[in-house]
Amino acid sequence: MLDATTEEFISTKENVLSARKEELRVLLTGQVRAIFSLLTGVLLQHTNHILNPSTATDQTIHIIRSSVNCLVHMFAWAPLSECFVPDLLTALFRVIQVSESNHSDLAVSALGAVHEMITKNCVPKEFEEFLLAVFRELCAVLHRLNVHSGEYDADDMLYEKLGQCLHAFLSHHLRRIEQHGSFPVGDFLNLLFIFTSKQNSQSGLTSVLEAWEVFVDNVTIHAQRMESSMETQQYLNTYKAGLLCLVNELLQRMQFSSEKGSFLFSIDDSGTVAASGELENSYDLELEGEETELKIFLKRCVNLVEKIGELFPKETLQIVVPIFQSHREKFMQLASISPDLIRQGGSYMMQVLNPIKDMGTIVRLLGGFPCRYMGSVSSAGAIVQHPPERLMMASELLKMFLETLSYANTHRLYLLCPECGETQAKILITLRALVPLLAKCFALANSIKPVDAMVSANSSPLHESFGVDGMGSATLPTVVTDLAVFVGVLLDTACATLLPEVPVSVLASTADLICSVTSTFDSESLKLISSLNLLQAQAHRICAPLPLNIQKKIYSAIAQIIFAPLSVNRGADQNSCHENFVNLVQPLLVEFHELHRLPGFLEQKLYLKEEIVYTVRRTVAAFTALVTSIKGRNVHAKRIVSEAFKNLLSGVHSLLLLYMNNRNDIVEELLDLLLKILDELRREFGNAIVTTVKGFLGHEIMKSSVLVQIKVLELLNTLLQETSFTTAATVLNFRRLSMDGEQVPPGHVDVPSVLSDIIGLCLSDFSFMANNDSTQNDLGDMNRSSDSASDLKTAYFTLLGTILLHHWNYFFERTSGGLTVSPHWKAQELKPKTADALFQIFEIIYRSFSQQDLTTFKQNLSLLQSLQEKRWLYEQEPFVQRFQDPFVVTFLRSLVEKSHDLLRDEIINTVYDIVKLDFDRFFTKMLPNFLDSCSGLSYRQKEILLTQFSPDRDMPSFSRNANKLINDWNYYISMNRNLL
Repeated sequence: MLDATTEEFISTKENVLSARKEELRVLLTGQVRAIFSLLTGVLLQHTNHILNPSTATDQTIHIIRSSVNCLVHMFAWAPLSECFVPDLLTALFRVIQVSESNHSDLAVSALGAVHEMITKNCVPKEFEEFLLAVFRELCAVLHRLNVHSGEYDADDMLYEKLGQCLHAFLSHHLRRIEQHGSFPVGDFLNLLFIFTSKQNSQSGLTSVLEAWEVFVDNVTIHAQRMESSMETQQYLNTYKAGLLCLVNELLQRMQFSSEKGSFLFSIDDSGTVAASGELENSYDLELEGEETELKIFLKRCVNLVEKIGELFPKETLQIVVPIFQSHREKFMQLASISPDLIRQGGSYMMQVLNPIKDMGTIVRLLGGFPCRYMGSVSSAGAIVQHPPERLMMASELLKMFLETLSYANTHRLYLLCPECGETQAKILITLRALVPLLAKCFALANSIKPVDAMVSANSSPLHESFGVDGMGSATLPTVVTDLAVFVGVLLDTACATLLPEVPVSVLASTADLICSVTSTFDSESLKLISSLNLLQAQAHRICAPLPLNIQKKIYSAIAQIIFAPLSVNRGADQNSCHENFVNLVQPLLVEFHELHRLPGFLEQKLYLKEEIVYTVRRTVAAFTALVTSIKGRNVHAKRIVSEAFKNLLSGVHSLLLLYMNNRNDIVEELLDLLLKILDELRREFGNAIVTTVKGFLGHEIMKSSVLVQIKVLELLNTLLQETSFTTAATVLNFRRLSMDGEQVPPGHVDVPSVLSDIIGLCLSDFSFMANNDSTQNDLGDMNRSSDSASDLKTAYFTLLGTILLHHWNYFFERTSGGLTVSPHWKAQELKPKTADALFQIFEIIYRSFSQQDLTTFKQNLSLLQSLQEKRWLYEQEPFVQRFQDPFVVTFLRSLVEKSHDLLRDEIINTVYDIVKLDFDRFFTKMLPNFLDSCSGLSYRQKEILLTQFSPDRDMPSFSRNANKLINDWNYYISMNRNLL
């Protein structure tokens, strides 16, 4: 009975009246300590029976399970610190001890109770004794599981739950146990390491790794706060041996070719799962693409080793590098293997592929070590140097990376198997992380000795000395100059990879590396890298056969090279940049505009032929990349681009009309180009962009793909959000008449005309968005995905929000001075010709709250809040007269029906903001009318609900009353249905 009572008490079901729940809470709270004492006695009495097979009956086990469940339920709400019973902890661990071998489900439940107790931050009066007891009991559980792991028939849940308890305990109390001499932290870590080494499942190992992560993070933070380096070193030495043992263990677990890594084959590497926030920041996420369980597990291991490497870089590297060298030796022999042998499969294929996979993992792990060893760039731009032996080790590591990359390119290993290509891509990503440091070294080397001696195209690929002048005698000038050579060789190798047969992953990593160099190195340094000069000179030949996304990156990198000198604002550089950019884009523009002059281009529909389509897509991709590349550049760069592209938009406009209902992919790319131009060149191209937009708004947009529609809405939204849209600075001259019928001076904007066209589009072509959950059906007929439908709705309501927030005064008459005196409707008069449009927009927003779409509901709630903050929406007479009651009733219905229960608090806050200006009307009219409209309730029940909603006017009380209404409304509905 107690089990059922506590379970119902914490249940979210509305099967008890709120008043009864409160009464029950008061009664139970006064008896918590007595209940804890009772349950403690029951557990201590019945756990002894489990040890004896003759007394371990099903009833005994049921009693123990019910008692533990009661504790878990009560821990969720009871004040543990005030009501804690000392023997309770003993009883729970007693349950764990006697049941972990034969009744592991009971042990899992008891560990769950302990976990709940820890996470609730239970702090009893005898806190130190309590903490020590938890610590000792957890150590005892670890010891038993370590000793008897082969004997126990425990499932993975037991190990996983124990890992969760360890994680919670370390998260909440590690600093306390470290500071107290009674806690043998060293023994605990030894037990934890043994427990880690015995895990044979992904779930069990993952849970214990989470505990290790908490421990390592805590050690790192504590070490950083210490004042002296000697004190820090002494503190770290306490954990050095144990953490390095963990590194060894993890490295074994991360490798397919290792005996301990054999369980990796059982981890799913196919289904996409969501990564945690800390793993999403992994530096090679863009290479990995979809996240699988295997990739997430390997990243967790890599991240943990990297964290330990931050504490002990030299020792960690000494463990990792030999493993890398072993796999690298096998990798450097792959040129002698026939691809046919790998394609045959079998054990031989696994012997070849497993070391390649492992090398990729180790490369990923080594990604951050060169920076920590080679040095770093301070905020002042100086290089922070490390001891000579560390520089030598880092230089050798970079040397091995470059040798491996050169070998893979020379022998085209990326054609041997996909794993080789992935490994090569990971090496490139690792080297990209070093670009900021290499840029500084390259610039310094340029000032140390003649450049021709440093960066010769004929330099030795591996440069014999490579940063080391005798064993242990590396100096900063030597390292700097040799790094400069490293840059030249690296870029030579990377540019040689830009071939059509190279896998996309390798091409993407290569292009990203080149982009990093061109955006980081200064202009003088870029001029000295011969491979980049060759890339700029032969850009079109090199890019033409590559995938479009790679071409965009290469063109962007070349633009960075061209515009780099403009940072110093020299006139000669401006002329040179203009000439170089024109030379780059002129062939693309000629090719783009010549398409229209092809015989039969329109009549014979040559524009639909694949070779023509590819030419359009390729040139548009290049234009988009070049426009994007000037983001953050000064006005000189933007002037150069705008002059070069002055005739571009006319061709874009023609192609938009041509492909609108034929090739949605091209239309999407053209619209994306317009968006980029609007973002970066709004002042230079304002009038031309708007003319282009206006030209295709009436051309059956709704027959295009949903992605095209999204792009159109995004383009319009960006246009209306521009601050300059409502000023004379942007030339957006659709029509030449102002609101008063006067001629609009050149350079000014006829805002009403623009808004009229856009609002008309929203209220006509996209009006189906307001239908109650009809969007899915409408889009489904056009074979569109639910994700695209949701994105379209988001873009549509975002545009409506922009119209209201940024162009509110469009709907109102102006004062005699030409400006509105207030953002409030009370102070302004609605224009007859725009009032209907405004009411239609609010009607659409109102109807959206009747849809099941949670994203749209939340988006429009936020819009109402923004309108209230900016325009005092809820005070305005038109809203009060036409929309206040419908909005409130709809929100109340969504609350009681729990159709959007995840947004309960936000909905209650919105209702409160609307009605707080006239509470009397809410309590006397709106709430009674709402209850009257509710079916399934008796008159008496409606009276009770109305009476119990007390007329308190503060927000906490209003929220509490609203939650009571939700609970009791659902209770009555459920009770009435059961009576039928």
